[in-house]
Amino acid sequence: MPRAPIIAQKRYINERLSWVLGARSYMDIIENSDEYQNLVEALSKEVADTIIETLKAYSVPESVVEEVKSELAFNICSVIDGGKDVSSNGHNYTPNMAFLDDESENLHCSVHGSFTKDYIYDFVTE
Repeated sequence: MPRAPIIAQKRYINERLSWVLGARSYMDIIENSDEYQNLVEALSKEVADTIIETLKAYSVPESVVEEVKSELAFNICSVIDGGKDVSSNGHNYTPNMAFLDDESENLHCSVHGSFTKDYIYDFVTE
């Protein structure tokens, strides 16, 4: 089946998002921006920090934290990045993350996925 042109896809996505988000009447979809990459990197750091803090809060020995934090963070980020399809009602879907700017109502996204796992090792080795 032929795909709709990108502009038609964006218009459809805007219409659907406006309906889902209710009060927001319109938003701009910004694809593959530098800001998107900054947000992906920030999310990767938040994932790494949260994993480490949670393990320590449960008094997991430091040696175990050091042993598992990288793999755990990488695996979680791989799920976020769409490394594994999600099934619902007999259909498979690939997760694709976006960031909504509350002030400007811009939606930052990438058709290529987020790649949080590519940043994760920068934060679990600090």
